[in-house]
Amino acid sequence: MATIDELSALVESNARSIQALSQEWRAAAEVNRVDMAAVNQRIAASEEQLNQRIAASEEQLNRTERIQENNSVQLAELTTAVAETNQRIQVLIEESRDTHNWLRAAQENIQTLFSEIREIWNRINAA
Repeated sequence: MATIDELSALVESNARSIQALSQEWRAAAEVNRVDMAAVNQRIAASEEQLNQRIAASEEQLNRTERIQENNSVQLAELTTAVAETNQRIQVLIEESRDTHNWLRAAQENIQTLFSEIREIWNRINAA
């Protein structure tokens, strides 16, 4: 059987071991606390960057939507202007055809008139 001195020595040894382990645990806990603080800071910084990127993306999306709306309005205006221009071109084509027909008729009338004048001139000269 162990003597009281041996048991006391064993208790003291265990107490020192427990104290050493306790100090190691405290040191490890402090390292973990510092590590967790650093991790939390990195997480917070990452969240901030992510939030900034999300905000920038939302702003870019809003700008893109405004540009798209503006482009849609301009496209509608351009489409209307093209349709109006096409109508005016059709009117001009019709007027050009009418003018062409009128000029052809006028040319025929002038040729007929010159023919009649030549006949009259020839009759005058023959008389």
